[in-house]
Amino acid sequence: MSKAAMSPTTTRQLATGEIARYRWIIAIVLVYVASCAYSTTTTTECSDCEPGRYCTNETRTHLFAAAPMLGGSKNETITCAECPAGQYQPKKGQTSCLDCSKGNYSGPGQPLCSRCPPGQYQDHEGKINCTFCAPGNYSNTPGSIWCKRCGKGNYTAAEGQTRCETCEPGYYQDKEVAKECNPCSAGSFCENDGCHSCTPCSSGHYALGPANVTCAACPAGTAPNRDSSNCLHCGPGNYCPKPGCSQCILCELGKYARTSGSTECIYCDEGQYQDRRGQTTCKTCSLGWYAITKGNSECTECPAGLFCPDPKSSPQPCPDNYYCPRGSSNYQSCGGLYRVNAEQSGCEMTTALVAIICVAVILNIIIVAIVIIYSMRKWRWGRRLVPEKVKLVKRSQISAVERATTPTPVMYEGL
Repeated sequence: MSKAAMSPTTTRQLATGEIARYRWIIAIVLVYVASCAYSTTTTTECSDCEPGRYCTNETRTHLFAAAPMLGGSKNETITCAECPAGQYQPKKGQTSCLDCSKGNYSGPGQPLCSRCPPGQYQDHEGKINCTFCAPGNYSNTPGSIWCKRCGKGNYTAAEGQTRCETCEPGYYQDKEVAKECNPCSAGSFCENDGCHSCTPCSSGHYALGPANVTCAACPAGTAPNRDSSNCLHCGPGNYCPKPGCSQCILCELGKYARTSGSTECIYCDEGQYQDRRGQTTCKTCSLGWYAITKGNSECTECPAGLFCPDPKSSPQPCPDNYYCPRGSSNYQSCGGLYRVNAEQSGCEMTTALVAIICVAVILNIIIVAIVIIYSMRKWRWGRRLVPEKVKLVKRSQISAVERATTPTPVMYEGL
């Protein structure tokens, strides 16, 4: 029978017979496909762990674990755990993770570590994050294992900085690590950026402060105080003639300054003087002295033969017949037997007075001579009369005895 002559019923019977003949083969294929599908979804090998993970169990699964009818058995599945934070694993199928090196960090399950960003650092291995640079330090490159110091003249006010700020003019920083700059104190300045220290004001200048960029010259009549933080008026007896005096100057001889803040000293007037420095007044010339110009350090004594009634005026000559000794404020006359000498500096004796004195001297000499001669003669006479006096004394004594022993006659009145 040809195929074309087969009825439909015959065709269905033949197909059913073919299927029955190959049903065991079909069943085996289906079981195998099912086993492979089950193994793919429920089991893995260690080599299948992705980067950033690692194997915790290496037990493998058999091919027919899902077909118990064929004698297979089901095994445990392999676990791939994430690498902990601070570690990494760049390869597949590894059994452990690696610590991040210094300057790096990582979160969990990372195939690679990340470098610390600028402004942060990490000086240990296996860390989960980076540390911010402290104030006064900075980091300008990724992956830093330490922070750099800002250095003198620089600072960082906050943590985690990628660069340092420079101290502005008027401020300084003398430390390597600082979170701020210091203002220049009164009497000092800094005119540039990044000063390590402030410069003291030069002589005659001052700065009130703080944070001075420059110093200013003290005005005329003033001078800076000890720390150059201000200018003070020159005291009485002192002066400063121009701006920028380093100190006040004492008034010179012949000058004075009565008030504070003087820019110059005043000359002493005529008839006055000043013989000391730094004075507030002048002295008046004494009587008999004069000063006819200003600014004298001393007065001049009036010379002999002249007199000085006014210390402001020149000396005047003595009038005739009057005399003026040295230092006279007025003329004087000579009295009696005296006359003015040729220089009119004093009195001298007249001729008459000289004669009188000579006569008096001669008379005194004569009197003295007479007294001496008389005394000598009397002494000689006294030596000659001594024996006679002895005899007279004896006779007088005998006469006295006789008179004592001889009765005195009685005289009667009327006889």
